[in-house]
Formats: sequence, C-alpha cells, structure tokens
Amino acid sequence: MRRLRIPPPDLHKEEKTYLDADYSSGTALTVINAIGFAGGEVTFFTVVGEPAEDKTELQTVASLTGSTVINISSALRFAHNKSTPVYRSPWDQIEIYKMPSGGGWSLISTSNIQWDKRETLYIDDDGGNTDSYRFRFKNSASTIYSEYSPTVTGAGFARNQVGYMVERIRKNVNDPERKIISDEEIIQFLDTAQDLIKGVRQDWWFLLVDTFKQLDGIAVTAGEGVYSLASYTDFNFLESVRYNFNDGTDDILRHLRAEDALIFDDRVRDQDRDEDDQIEVYKLLPPDSSSDNGYIQVDPVPENANGTLYPNYYKIMTTLDDVADETPIPIPSILELYAMSQCERIKGNETKATLYENLFFGKSGQGNLSSRIVIRPTGIQLLERMQNSYLHPQGQPRSWKVWRGRKAIKELMQDTSHGLGNDSLREKYFDFPRR
Repeated sequence: MRRLRIPPPDLHKEEKTYLDADYSSGTALTVINAIGFAGGEVTFFTVVGEPAEDKTELQTVASLTGSTVINISSALRFAHNKSTPVYRSPWDQIEIYKMPSGGGWSLISTSNIQWDKRETLYIDDDGGNTDSYRFRFKNSASTIYSEYSPTVTGAGFARNQVGYMVERIRKNVNDPERKIISDEEIIQFLDTAQDLIKGVRQDWWFLLVDTFKQLDGIAVTAGEGVYSLASYTDFNFLESVRYNFNDGTDDILRHLRAEDALIFDDRVRDQDRDEDDQIEVYKLLPPDSSSDNGYIQVDPVPENANGTLYPNYYKIMTTLDDVADETPIPIPSILELYAMSQCERIKGNETKATLYENLFFGKSGQGNLSSRIVIRPTGIQLLERMQNSYLHPQGQPRSWKVWRGRKAIKELMQDTSHGLGNDSLREKYFDFPRR
C-alpha cells in the first residue's frame, strides 16, 4: 500500500478578490471585483476560502453580472462571511498515473482536489516500492490539463531530493500549510544555497567524475589527434586525462601530461611528424558550435585505434527547480539551513534567520580554551574540512625520529668510539617526537 499526498495548485498567481457581502445560499457571489473570473474559451472555477482551511470549497463559474457578481453553476455547501477570499482556479481535478517496474503508465484515479485540506490524499492499495507515480491537474469543464508532475517512486523521496528537503524545512519553520512561503520559494532558496557552495570553489571532490570507473571514455582513431568533449553533458572543466593503451598484448593506463599551448604548438610544428600509439601530452582546445565543452588535442597522433582517452572532469551542479531534483551535496541538510534562514527572515524572525545563516556558512565561533568547549564545524566550513580530508589522506605513518642537523653529523663523525649501539645513537644524535 502506498499513500500519495498531492498539494493543491498554487493560486497566488491567479485572480483573487473578496466577498463583498455575506453568502448563505444561492448561485450569486457578490465580490469586490469579478473581472477576470470568466471569459474566453476556458471555463474557470471559483475557490471560496483560503486553500487548506476548513469549509473552503470550489464551484464552476457560470457567468458574470457586471463587475461585482460571480454566478456559479450550483449553490455552495457552506455559508461564508463577508471578506472571505475568492480565488480563480483553472483546475478542479487530479489525474493520478502509475507505472509498475518494467511496465507503462496507466491512469489509476481521477479525484476532485480537496481544497479544504493541505494535501489531496490518495491510497493505492496495490502500490509498492518499485512502482512510480505522477499526476497532473485537470479542468473537467474544458478538458484541458496541466503538465505532468515529476515522477516519484513508491519508496518516496530520497534524502538528497528536493521534495524531502522541502518537507523538512516546512516542519522546522512551522509552515506545513504553505500559508507563508510557497514551495517554489523554498526550492529557489535551496538552489541559491547550492550556488553559494559552488561559488566557494568549483573543484569539490563530490563533483569529480572519473570516466574510467564509469567506462565512458573516448576511443582514439588512427591518424586523428583532436577529440571532442561534447558527449559529457554535465561537463564543467577538465581535471586531467588518462590514456588506456590496449593492443591485445599490453593493457596500460597512465596519465597524460598537460602542456601549455605555446609549448604544445612548438612540439607539433612539424606537420610531417611520425604517428605513434604511445600518446604523451595533450592540450585543451576552445569550444565551438559543435562542442560546447571544447576539445582535447593529443600528441603523438595515434597510429592505430588501440587506445581510449579517459578525461577526469568536474561536473556542473544541477539546477534545483522541482521536487524530484537531486543535489550532489553529500550533506543535503546544509542546503536546508540556508533555506530555513530565508524563511525565518520572511516571517520576521531575524534572530533565527541569523542563527541558521551562521550555521550554513560555518560561523560557529572559535571556541573557548578556558571553558574547554569544542566548536564543531558546520555548513560550508564542514564541507571545506571534508574536502581537505579527501585531498590529504589521513593516517599516514609518521617518522619516529628527527635528525638534529649538521652538528649531529659532525659529532657522529668525530666520535672516537666504535660500535655504538642503537640506544646510544638515539640518545646522542636523534630527537623523538612526543605523542
């Protein structure tokens, strides 16, 4: 069994007005301004009340009378007071689709949008982790549809997906009903946080792509010295290039040496130089209309097609713009810190906003030796420390002795004693680091 929770359409960009008189019965709504609620080829609906609030309901717009009366197709179920908000909505239903593993999409439900709930709940009794779901909104009067939602698996959102982060942020800022901040705003804050992390450095270890591990190299061609990088759609900039020479007898993988353009051009000045399968150096060529990522030029030009080039490159960060997007940041909660700081700022809580912002940037203080309080790194500061750990392997062996210098050498050579034991040498000529 799987439960699908679908938020209602965002009506903040639609027409909005207010009841200008109490409503108790009938099919006429007296409003402040009815212009925009009807007209054209599309039949609209009117939502009376704030979405996710009790007694909020929808009815079809039949026509307008002047500029202050909305005529609806049937009476509303509840009474509504003057000044109740009235929204225009192009949608009244939700179509839910399901795709089992290895199968195709099929419509499993057409449900009315539950405007008085924070989310429309649908229970799929036969759903499992391997199933996939998507939905779209429907206008049942004009038979038009919205775009499909992002696909979500039956297992739910993963930890690094935007949908998971949005839910956590809403809980933390106490806005589960989307009354203060919209999902679109939160997603924009998450994407901005990712941009700030990218601005600190673009060579984060989690962005490095090893094409040799992915078996995604560029096969060399006999007599060809220039190779396009266009096939790497997430390419940002090159880190290094390895060459795998395999002629059936030898299978050798090694790094190529990057050469400055002037040195490389001088090396290849002889246009009649011999071809050789043992490629040694490369340089980057600029992008053009055929390759947005540029090219690799190698030397010597391979004589036979017995090798593969494996570029190591740093990938671009994917733009976060819908709930199914995934962030490459290994600690996604760092993005949540920035988003929560902006949400609290919108709410007017500057104290919490500053707290979350400092946690995001890692401004957690320097600690107090006298109080023996250890301040742990957070946010970007934590990522920087992790970056350093990846670049400099931990746990390398340390030297057990420190040579005292030339004076120690002189003393050793002038010592008239012979056959000094290890203990004497250590005591007289070496210092030992204390742990």
